Amino acid sequence: MKYLIRSWVRRCFMGRSLWSAGRRSLQSAGERRALLQLETLEDRTTPSFVGVKMLELVPGPSSSFPKDFTEVNGIVYFSALDDTGFELWRTDGTTAGTYRVADINPGPGSSYPRELTNVNGKLVFRATDGDNGYELWIYDPASNNLQMVDIRSGPESSYPAHLFFASDTANGTLFFSAHDGTHEEELWKSDGTVAGTVLVKDINDGFLGSGSSSPQWFADVNGIVYFRAFRPASGHELWRTDGTEGGTWMVSDIRPGGGSSFPEFLTNVNGTLFFSATHDDYGRSLWKSDGTAEGTVLVWDPATTSENVHFGNFINVGGTLFFTADDGSGNNVELWKSDSTTEGTVLVRDINPSGQSLPRYLTNINGTLYFVANDGTHGDELWKSNGTEEGTVLVADINPASADVRYLTNVNGMLFFSAIHPTYGRELWMSDGTAVGTVVVADINSGANSDPRYLANVNGTLFFRASRGSSDGHELFRTAIATTLTITSGNNQSTTVGTAFSSPLVVRVLDQFGEPMEGVPVAFTAPSSGASAVFGSSHTITVTTDANGLAQVTPVANT
Repeated sequence: MKYLIRSWVRRCFMGRSLWSAGRRSLQSAGERRALLQLETLEDRTTPSFVGVKMLELVPGPSSSFPKDFTEVNGIVYFSALDDTGFELWRTDGTTAGTYRVADINPGPGSSYPRELTNVNGKLVFRATDGDNGYELWIYDPASNNLQMVDIRSGPESSYPAHLFFASDTANGTLFFSAHDGTHEEELWKSDGTVAGTVLVKDINDGFLGSGSSSPQWFADVNGIVYFRAFRPASGHELWRTDGTEGGTWMVSDIRPGGGSSFPEFLTNVNGTLFFSATHDDYGRSLWKSDGTAEGTVLVWDPATTSENVHFGNFINVGGTLFFTADDGSGNNVELWKSDSTTEGTVLVRDINPSGQSLPRYLTNINGTLYFVANDGTHGDELWKSNGTEEGTVLVADINPASADVRYLTNVNGMLFFSAIHPTYGRELWMSDGTAVGTVVVADINSGANSDPRYLANVNGTLFFRASRGSSDGHELFRTAIATTLTITSGNNQSTTVGTAFSSPLVVRVLDQFGEPMEGVPVAFTAPSSGASAVFGSSHTITVTTDANGLAQVTPVANT
């Protein structure tokens, strides 16, 4: 008898399997031989197995130190170091599509690109070419055109800072501060062109225009951009602009006279502007504004008139403002929330009753607030909250000492972050909000720290910096999702029953960018009864893919 055997192949992703079609049949023949055929399911895009892939910019032990990841038209731009210094780079997620865009400061000197910002499909950032100081630069990917906006002519720097893109203002406008040599640090805007980069208003028009208004803390609310700015007569107060000189004015002198209220953490919560500010009667307190002087009012006055309330971490979660503060009543810095009313501004939970939990890295994922806190028992670990005391809970105790969780980042509803584990060191983790679903993504630097940082979600792929150890340095990484499994070789072989096939069966796993994926467990399974193939003494064997995305086995024909 001749046995026609079609074995089963399955892909194991994080404990789940995708099975192939499989069947077997018998044919008459003069001898007993086995024909092995592999069948796989159609290509899949199910993100069941998540790993990482290194895109090495500088081969060997040197580090490229990539950072400031920003997406423009599906391409990720960032700053990185090679033998030309810190310059502008790009990646499309593939090895071939990762390269330096330009050597802005020619030779080994660095241009130090910073504050990379997507402005209507163009990349705008601060850099220096070595001759003109730090200026605004505009890169148009469509034309591959790179231009400097020389705001302050000559070798001195205009030093553009606090770059903020307001998508609802004048069809998308970039606001920032800059010093043109005449007006010092004032409010500027850009539409992503050289001609469209102009001074909005000389807010601090001091003697001979020599004063700085130092605009910062930008927030966009219904097409109006709010910010903090300085004038000697009023101090640092709340301002607004529609992008025109006439439409730029102070909203309210919260701390009357030359004293400053120092508005900070400006945050849009469903059309209401929240911020912290200082008033002589209330100290540091929570305020809101509708853009008018009359509508700029106190929301919550902590129990202390001190300025040491330590407001921070303002975030909008489902129309509720969450923030951290010390109200002066002995709770220290804990998690608070506000519905914009005094009575609706309350402590969510005193997470650390004997000290302070210092919540930070507040992140909204589908209406649930995730953050890092220390309850005095578990160290700095991952927490979540639905806004109630009983719904504010520890997600997972990753490290009995302290996981020192950092860089919380939402990727399509899954939380990614950096954490320390006693076995793995500091590595990349992910969580679905449950303890069992909080797992290490990859032990990038086995047994030590890969130190993932600068996590950035770009269209569902996480880009970050990490190190596999001293042999590679700190390089560019991204998440890799097992997407496609194909049969590479070894299919349709024939051999005598009881002997091994002459060539191994080889399959390849590719990720979402079509790149080979390392570390994916692939399980080969044959029927357990009748005519079959075996792997040693077993009908199933699991093999992990290598650096080329390949997994291979050599089965033995079995009666």
